[in-house]
Amino acid sequence: MAVALAAGLTGWATVPASAAEANPLALGRIADIKGLPAGATAKVPVSLINKGQTETKGVILQLRVSYGLKLDHTFSNCEYVDNAPSATFGYSSVTCVLDQTLAPGAAYAASQPLPIGTESRALNENTSWSVQPYSEKALALLRGTAKPVKGTGPALKLVEQSTKPREHVGDVQYITVKNTADLSVTGATLSGKAGDVVTAGLTVTNKGPGWMGYSLAPYGPYDPVVTLNVTLPTGTTALTDDVCRPGAKGAAVCKLTTWDKLGLVSGDSHTFPLKLRVDKVVENASGSVTFRAAGVLPEQDPDKANNTARIVLNGTGDTSAGGTSDGGSTTGGSSGGGSTSGTTGTSGSTGTTGGTGSSTSGTSGSTSSSGASGTSGTTGSTGSTGATATGGATGTSGATGSTTGGLAATGSDDTVMLGAAAASLVAAGGAVFVVARRRRAHGRG
Repeated sequence: MAVALAAGLTGWATVPASAAEANPLALGRIADIKGLPAGATAKVPVSLINKGQTETKGVILQLRVSYGLKLDHTFSNCEYVDNAPSATFGYSSVTCVLDQTLAPGAAYAASQPLPIGTESRALNENTSWSVQPYSEKALALLRGTAKPVKGTGPALKLVEQSTKPREHVGDVQYITVKNTADLSVTGATLSGKAGDVVTAGLTVTNKGPGWMGYSLAPYGPYDPVVTLNVTLPTGTTALTDDVCRPGAKGAAVCKLTTWDKLGLVSGDSHTFPLKLRVDKVVENASGSVTFRAAGVLPEQDPDKANNTARIVLNGTGDTSAGGTSDGGSTTGGSSGGGSTSGTTGTSGSTGTTGGTGSSTSGTSGSTSSSGASGTSGTTGSTGSTGATATGGATGTSGATGSTTGGLAATGSDDTVMLGAAAASLVAAGGAVFVVARRRRAHGRG
């Protein structure tokens, strides 16, 4: 008898054990597979134990495989249901009926290993196994409404073994495939006045060939599918909606969950509409965006350069949101040091390798000033010249400075560094298929 909390009552009550707990059959250990080449086939040995004290007449063995895997129609006493081409992120299954009697306490092995193939999109996959005594009701429940296809090869059988295998924990097996998924993010270039609400369309794209999403090896959670971590441009506040919300100070988080999309296949993308309120206009205000994706390990993404992008607000023309964040300044620094003198005006210095700086026209009188060194960047502009320019200094590594005014402001990007995905184990008991069941329960497919 199992102990459970009775609904509507205070205290505990005893209820009958569930059918699952009464199942006398248990699977032997099914090893995880790592490094299986895309397009290859794994042959998985299967064993089971009759832990009951009576004979079991007939066995139903079922295997379900995730979106990047496929099943060969190998055995004549098995029924196969393939993932429909229109059912993106669906699963394939095989259900075998073994018409044999299992002795109490005995162990058995399948006469042949079960083949599991990999698609070109396969990356981090998993399978779900179950075994139970045969009954028409149990078989009908496993079949559901699908229209299975019979296998064409010899029948799968069980062969009694002299030693008992170690029992499998749960029902999940993880299969990691030698493949990659190049994920990238693009930022946004925006403009707005104080008080405006602007929308930054931040897009994550899977360039493939592997797919990514809810089905993954035990290296992280499968929901949300994609999480954006955003550093906001100066002078803005993130607004809350169904997708995005403010994070820590000066940051925001956007999430794509399995309620809306189970993953991204090769060539697929998803755009997050992050709404920003402009609290204060700051020229060339710069932020950044990076992401965390379920089902893709860091080493499986071959191009890390496109994993971070810039968000630029009220740029002045020389600043844009490229595919990646360069982490550099968006406005120029001051010119290199140098003194100027003259009875009338002085000339603005010329930055040779700096970003765009500012310059002032000359003023009359004798003036001597020394500019601070600038930062390296793009070619600087030339300052305006007074009526009689003399002794103008040349900036050596900075942007155009001012010989009589203040130093040019220098901005910088705040880039959020993405850590490794949290190493949390996907819950056993068919976790790979929980999402599909949840979606069906909520009328989403």
